[in-house]
Amino acid sequence: MKISIVIPTYNSAAYITETLNSLIEQAYADQEIIVVDDGSTDNTPAIMAAFTNRYSFISYTVIENNGGPAKPRNVGIGLATGDVVFLFDSDDIALPGKFTEAMKVFEQEPSVGMVTTNFSIVDSDAKNIVRNRMIDDYVSLQSILGRKITDNAYFVESSDAFAALISANYVGTPGVGIRKEILAKIGGFDETLRHIDDREMWLRVAYETNIGYISEPSFLYRNHEQSISKKRSSLQSKERLMVAKKLERLPKSQQASKNLKVFKSKNYYELGMAMLKQPNARLDAFNCFFNSFLCRPHVAAFKGLIKAIIGRKY
Repeated sequence: MKISIVIPTYNSAAYITETLNSLIEQAYADQEIIVVDDGSTDNTPAIMAAFTNRYSFISYTVIENNGGPAKPRNVGIGLATGDVVFLFDSDDIALPGKFTEAMKVFEQEPSVGMVTTNFSIVDSDAKNIVRNRMIDDYVSLQSILGRKITDNAYFVESSDAFAALISANYVGTPGVGIRKEILAKIGGFDETLRHIDDREMWLRVAYETNIGYISEPSFLYRNHEQSISKKRSSLQSKERLMVAKKLERLPKSQQASKNLKVFKSKNYYELGMAMLKQPNARLDAFNCFFNSFLCRPHVAAFKGLIKAIIGRKY
């Protein structure tokens, strides 16, 4: 099977050479690397020209700046000709065997539509491990791992994967591979979401298909100030609640419905706390804490209601 590796980039000149070299070194027989540039203003184009001139399987497309990875990822997916689309980021580093292990899962388990993997976090220079085997700590995933597909890969049933994703996002984007046929069925990333487009995508995939999880890290996530996740704010809570409304319309297991209530309660609470910091937003804060309490009665939401009434700031 042919694989397509889709990489969105924006002003990643300092890192993209190391990223591409780590992917090229995989030496997968039938692959294409598709880099989509979201209007970089650094010397990314010059760096990419050197790669495209040397490697025929690397393409480089520049689009007008959209301000987030969803659009360039969708453009890349649209250009992909592989049977499986792997997603990667322009500042992370692929570890040896990344694709061969994942492709074994796809070949041996036809019912698996997406594979995700463990990963480790490194510092900005990628010299020191900040957090090893990140996904080992995600109990929501570890508790639902099914039978082994390969020595390091586990089967996760669709409904279990979906319910667990509501509780916690255990998917690291550069560890993801999705069958092209699944992407054709569910569509691409939601470009109206600026902060949780990735998690919303994994929820749609998990609702549609079974998941394969590889317990060994397949990449190093570079932790630095320019990373997209560092720039996210409390606006995530608003988007999570938007996603929750979509999920409410879907038939779900009892566990998924329970997790969704907790998910909504948590995000209404976090939004309420953010509202308390804003002038003239006490009524909005009160409504958020009230909704949080309705979804799942808890002491923190009740205290938030009191703070909103008396005007005490967090």
